[in-house]
Amino acid sequence: MRAQIHALLLLYVISMLAFCAAAQSNEDSFILPPSQPQETYVYKQTPQGELEIHFNFPSDWTLEDNRPAIVFFFGGGWVNGSIDQFAYQAAYLAKRGLVAARADYRVHSRHATSVTNCVEDAKSAVRWLREKAFTLGIDENRIIAAGGSAGAHLAACAFTVDGYEAPGETAAVSSKPNLLALFNPVLNVYTERWSKRVPSVETAQAISPLFTWSEQTPPTVMFFAKDDSLFPYAKDLMKKARDIKAPVTLYVSEEGNHGFFNNPPWLDRTLFHLDEFLIEQGYLDGEPQIVPASQSTMTKYSTIEEKTDEGVKTGHYRAEYKHYHPLSNVVELNKRFRLGVKLRAIGPNPKLYAYPIEDESFEVYVPENYNPETPYGLLVNISPSNSGRPPWKELPPLLKERKMIFIGANNSGNQHDVFVRRIPLALDAAHNIQQRYNIDKERIFVFGISGGGRTSSMTAFHHPDVWRGAAFLIGVNYWSDMRNPEETRVKWKTSFNKPEAQYLRMAAENGRYVFLTGDHDGNRAQTHAYYERGYSKILKNAIYLQVPGMGHERPPFDWFVKTLDYIDPQK
Repeated sequence: MRAQIHALLLLYVISMLAFCAAAQSNEDSFILPPSQPQETYVYKQTPQGELEIHFNFPSDWTLEDNRPAIVFFFGGGWVNGSIDQFAYQAAYLAKRGLVAARADYRVHSRHATSVTNCVEDAKSAVRWLREKAFTLGIDENRIIAAGGSAGAHLAACAFTVDGYEAPGETAAVSSKPNLLALFNPVLNVYTERWSKRVPSVETAQAISPLFTWSEQTPPTVMFFAKDDSLFPYAKDLMKKARDIKAPVTLYVSEEGNHGFFNNPPWLDRTLFHLDEFLIEQGYLDGEPQIVPASQSTMTKYSTIEEKTDEGVKTGHYRAEYKHYHPLSNVVELNKRFRLGVKLRAIGPNPKLYAYPIEDESFEVYVPENYNPETPYGLLVNISPSNSGRPPWKELPPLLKERKMIFIGANNSGNQHDVFVRRIPLALDAAHNIQQRYNIDKERIFVFGISGGGRTSSMTAFHHPDVWRGAAFLIGVNYWSDMRNPEETRVKWKTSFNKPEAQYLRMAAENGRYVFLTGDHDGNRAQTHAYYERGYSKILKNAIYLQVPGMGHERPPFDWFVKTLDYIDPQK
């Protein structure tokens, strides 16, 4: 027995030395943090067996998080390959703050399956992540699909290819990722080399991203070596993406060939540029924490030039500002809300502002058809999480249709103080957007979900001179105590002081408000009572909406459309 233990220890030491040698092949390479949590789950049952997905979690990860996630698919020509391929990248990105996954899928050598089964499994993995988002502490609207070669093909197909969904899975849950990161992907299966691996010519065309790429395909980053035999198809895709205005960033190395990104110095260089891309897209903060070798330079190409109108951006971007709203300083907040000792929340010697505005960031979406000659509406989100991004992926097309701009502050979630950060940052957001865009002051609205809804209700009625309406989704506050009519022993305590008469009158006469809850929402009784016994007796234009079968969750998008229809009726 002792000899067996010694043998196992020796094997462990040898394996760790081998791992460190691989990780240190470039002196600047990243080394796996010893404290990084890792887990393995079964994400799919197939006739050929179970499929596993491996996770690297950030060291400070908790179940309450709402982090972006990335899922990697290994390469191997859909015939073989190992789930270990992207272990290095996954460990690094988890250290940077992502939940990083590596998904197994069926391949011909082990499962006697075809490429179409691989496509189905990739879609299943993305759908599983989205279904389990709440229990994995991830944001279902910020899922990145990534991979190498055939695995990159599968990552792309998860979005660009329709059909090939696994039977029995929840079709209502999307299998489409929100970003793509592709390392020398197979973009064209309709070739003599690859078409033999699919059932028909029609199938080869149907699962070729080069043919199925569209203007709806999300922002994508690709990495290629110039001598890769697949590189010509990347150039074809760039031409197509440029024509249809699909956002693709391409990095090209003058050295190496297919699979170059697996080895130093390109391992760190491609990972460095992936980090930069994720920062640009608002999925990571700060600066890359990896230092690639200086000789491993790559040339960057982009299909989309920044759209501007005298320096005004369109599309989704992260903004930083230098100006505060005149009402967001602690003195004005104290006057409106009659906070009294609340000023102490920012320290024994309170400054005029609770935070340096230049250190804050905001997620902005401006429709691509923005015309400065036309006044646009403004939708300000107070998020329950620390991400200010739109809560629904379907929102941008609706904003384009309705001529509205969206903005939400980052780092303004439920854990932050309402008066120190959440309300003032919402005011700052509205103020700075109006300095850059033509905004209709009669169409400026604030909304939030859960704790964001509660916070929105507080600023909506104390700042009706800023907001012309508001939506309180599965959460709302009121300015006096109230008993639960359904359970008389429960008494809800007031959350803020009643607005002054002039502001309450302004809200009652001019504002439009929606109180939305669900049949099974834990806040349903409170929302209904606050509306029925309080707000509806004061406000001229307010409605109560109750979503059938819905619990305490983000409302379905079509119910948000109904909400927007009410607070911003089309003329």
